[in-house]
Amino acid sequence: MFPLLVDIGDLQFRFSTLIFMILGLAVGTAVAGWEYKRLGFNHQRRNQLYWTLALPLTFLISMFSAFLLNLSGWDLFENLENALSFGFSSFGAILGVLFLGYVQSKLLKEPTAGKRLDFISSILPLSLGIYRIGCLLNGCCYGEVTDGPLGVYLPDVHGVWAYRYPTQILLMFLDFWLFYWLWRRRDKQPFDGKLTLSFLIIFGAGRFLIDGLRNLPAALGPFNLLQLTSFCIITIALYIVYEFRNESNLKWTRTIKGQ
Repeated sequence: MFPLLVDIGDLQFRFSTLIFMILGLAVGTAVAGWEYKRLGFNHQRRNQLYWTLALPLTFLISMFSAFLLNLSGWDLFENLENALSFGFSSFGAILGVLFLGYVQSKLLKEPTAGKRLDFISSILPLSLGIYRIGCLLNGCCYGEVTDGPLGVYLPDVHGVWAYRYPTQILLMFLDFWLFYWLWRRRDKQPFDGKLTLSFLIIFGAGRFLIDGLRNLPAALGPFNLLQLTSFCIITIALYIVYEFRNESNLKWTRTIKGQ
């Protein structure tokens, strides 16, 4: 494990995040190509274009997330690694990729955007899990120092080793487990979009718990900015599920009355 991979003059730059992000995207693209054909989507080249655009989109949103961190009181220039780490792992990147899929669905005039979003959501955790290997090598997204039984001897982003909560490993486990769980259920959903909502709720809950173990400044009470973001995503996703159930119950009632 080498938290510092490249040293260019006075600038310490870590490439493992970029390397494993590209690797995660490449693996995700390969799996997506197979699943794309299985689902009967048309425009294979447009599918490839989508995944090609996903990487620069993630970078742009990452930089925007870092900018927001600076506005929120985090010193971007003294904590550049943490800021970029936040950006690369933020919900903003995930929502941006899903939004890109939604726009593509509308441009292709597909009958429902939910099917395409479910397709993307079933693969996203796989790419995220591979990306987390880069986090572990970087030392970014590191956990708080602990002397408890969960402590693992790991470095922070500055190369300082200590017994810490293994948050990178926990995040990696969450992503790979979520990929397995979603992948097995991708053909058993009651309505298009349910898989995406399940992804956001479970991922958000997992992130809320794990990010509470990270060395992040509090933003509101004991909660950091990532935990608050997780809470907002979970709340919105649960509200959409609630609306879907109300709509389904209303349709069922109308069907019964019409008989």
